[in-house]
Amino acid sequence: MKFFGIKQMKYDIHQKVLMLVLGAGLVTFFVLSIFSYYGRSVVNEEMEEMSVELGETSANYTKELVENQLKNTIGELAKARAQFIDREMSIMREDAEILANTMTEIFSHPENFSPQTVIDPRNGPAKTGEAYVVFAPDVRDNITPEIQKEIALAANIKDMITETLRDYDGNNSTAFVASEKGWHMCGRLVMDENGRTEFGKTTILSHERIYNFDPRKRPWYIAAKNANAPVISDLYRTIEADGYQQIGGSAPFYDASGNLIGVAGVDMSNKDLYDWINEFSPTSGIVNFVINKEGEILLSSATEGTFAAKDSDDDLAGRMGGNSLKNSSEKDLALLAQKMADGEGGVIPIHLNDENFYAAFAPMPESGYSYAMIISEEEVLKATSGTQKYFMDQMEKFRENMQSDNTHMDNIAPIIPVALLIILFAMSFNLSKRFVKPINELSDGVREITSGNLDKKLNINTGDEIEELATSFNAMTDDLKNYMTNLTKVTAEKERIATELDVAAEIQRGMLPKD
Repeated sequence: MKFFGIKQMKYDIHQKVLMLVLGAGLVTFFVLSIFSYYGRSVVNEEMEEMSVELGETSANYTKELVENQLKNTIGELAKARAQFIDREMSIMREDAEILANTMTEIFSHPENFSPQTVIDPRNGPAKTGEAYVVFAPDVRDNITPEIQKEIALAANIKDMITETLRDYDGNNSTAFVASEKGWHMCGRLVMDENGRTEFGKTTILSHERIYNFDPRKRPWYIAAKNANAPVISDLYRTIEADGYQQIGGSAPFYDASGNLIGVAGVDMSNKDLYDWINEFSPTSGIVNFVINKEGEILLSSATEGTFAAKDSDDDLAGRMGGNSLKNSSEKDLALLAQKMADGEGGVIPIHLNDENFYAAFAPMPESGYSYAMIISEEEVLKATSGTQKYFMDQMEKFRENMQSDNTHMDNIAPIIPVALLIILFAMSFNLSKRFVKPINELSDGVREITSGNLDKKLNINTGDEIEELATSFNAMTDDLKNYMTNLTKVTAEKERIATELDVAAEIQRGMLPKD
């Protein structure tokens, strides 16, 4: 048979089944390959977009999370610092109260104490940590026997002054008692250039401290006297013209009748407080300060600018302050000062001098003051920008890994179809062979039967129509064999009868006359 002049090729059933199975497999393979390629392209594109979006979202979320965490951290840090300063102040007040109670005991029961002596720096050198006595200008040249007797009695406190100062070793600090009569008994610790203090070492007192010091005019004395109770005084300067800033506690002491004899106190340099505070600062660019109820800055780590503690112009006693932040022209700063003066705490953003800051503040209940820490927004965001950059870098690495994996898949992609085609061909060949095998067995069996072997039996157990056909062939063979047997018998019988008839006819012919 020809088709368009070309002889049509004939295929056996095995080839036809193989072509059918292989063709169906190839069609399915190519359809799946197309969908797979398209799906892979879509997935890669979606993954690329999702990785960018996820990176930006994660970075922004982490930035916000870290920023909030940093705000909480500086808020907790402000509380810790406020508690530290407040505790240091309350300790000084407690130490002052102990000195005052001891002085009250001494003056209430003078009979229990013997007269003692202390150094007058006008007559001999004073020593670090040991008590000395100086006099106000109006009494230093007129020291009456009454004043001398009072000093000799008060000198019983000198050892306690030294022991109190041992708790402040390593700081610029003083412990003292002062009288309404104008004398001042004091022990001092002054750090050298190496930041050390040495008890018993000869120290040089300034001219102002020896000759111009009137304790009754000092802020710590006035505050305790007016309060008639232990107090934490406002920041003040030492008597020296270039003196450092100090803050401390003071308490009044009395005689047996309850009459005010004087004031005892302990103070220390505000720098010593801030050395500890700034040591634990999480970053540079932080300003720490303490304000009182009036909004005046009493302590500050800033030496100049808005947050520096300033001398009062109208306070000759040396009290610091005088400029209330509540009256600031900067609305955010005035609001912060008001919140602090009201005893509130927290973290709020403020805008000062065209810059953004965060203010973390906390109350100081022992002293009644409030502590604040000012940190620039830039400093806070430095940590968040680092975290954001980290996430973006990680997502960039993720994208690079994806691209590398895609490149790797592109390299091995041609191998996979070849392998799959080989597997598909092998499976198709085996499947078609297994499918055609019973048909071939049926064909061979039929061919053998037709050659005359009627005893041949087809043993095909496929459970389908081929098995039924084989069973029919076996039945047909049995029928044919029986038919042939019967046919042989009938033929033999006919031949016997014909023979007998021939014999009878021959006998009959023999019996008849020949003529």
